[in-house]
Amino acid sequence: MPPNIKRVVPIEIILEAEATAVRPTAVEYKSGDRVETLPTYTTIWTAGTSTNPLIKDLPIPSEHRDKHDPI
Repeated sequence: MPPNIKRVVPIEIILEAEATAVRPTAVEYKSGDRVETLPTYTTIWTAGTSTNPLIKDLPIPSEHRDKHDPI
């Protein structure tokens, strides 16, 4: 693909859900009282929205700390 042509890749962000299983071709998650299965070829999972409390006491210089969750 030439460098000036962009590709559109759809993504889906699922909020308020708990991943219960990650399989080679699907992610199983619980949303409310329902268990859902999401077929997928690629899974990117992120979790957490704040700095882990155990990290607060580490000697990390301020310029290397997360600016969104100051400690």
